[in-house]
Amino acid sequence: MRKIIQLWFVLIVLEALPVFAADSQSELPTPHSFFGFEPGADRSLIDYEALIAYLKKLDPVSSRMTLTEIGRSPMGRPMYAAFISS
Repeated sequence: MRKIIQLWFVLIVLEALPVFAADSQSELPTPHSFFGFEPGADRSLIDYEALIAYLKKLDPVSSRMTLTEIGRSPMGRPMYAAFISS
């Protein structure tokens, strides 16, 4: 009887995992939806300002990325570092 209960517990947990994963992923905007094209596509480049805007949008909703201003460029523009973990 105990093995049956354990089996049911494992099955319920395994069934619930995709639901939790989908919830956390749904908040993150995809690069395609933000930029309007797939990054790396032919004749499509992302400029620095658009990339920083995307990373700033990801920073508060992603638990795996932190965007930090690391200084200023010679032209006075902010320079950023994105720390990304798995």
